[in-house]
Amino acid sequence: MSDLFLLVGLIFYVVNYSVGLILFFDKFKVAKPVHKVLFSALIISLVLIMFLSELSALSMILTGVSLLCMLLLPLGNKGGLYHIILSTLGIIIFAVVVFTS
Repeated sequence: MSDLFLLVGLIFYVVNYSVGLILFFDKFKVAKPVHKVLFSALIISLVLIMFLSELSALSMILTGVSLLCMLLLPLGNKGGLYHIILSTLGIIIFAVVVFTS
């Protein structure tokens, strides 16, 4: 069951990150509320993963750091360097959790 939670979390991460890139490069028009809903779903899935999955201590810490990256994300300018670095760091850390668990 933990693997399913991790896979769903990774899918939410990839979709949210992709929509963010689409908004950044203005390739397609995506409504910003859609991006906010995806972002909220990602936050909720990370919290559920932390509480419902049987992760090792290291994986739990890394998932917490990834969640922290996402919670700090709105503090920067949308589309700015801070936003790009923090979102990239969050997805990389979570990918490490998924592929090492």
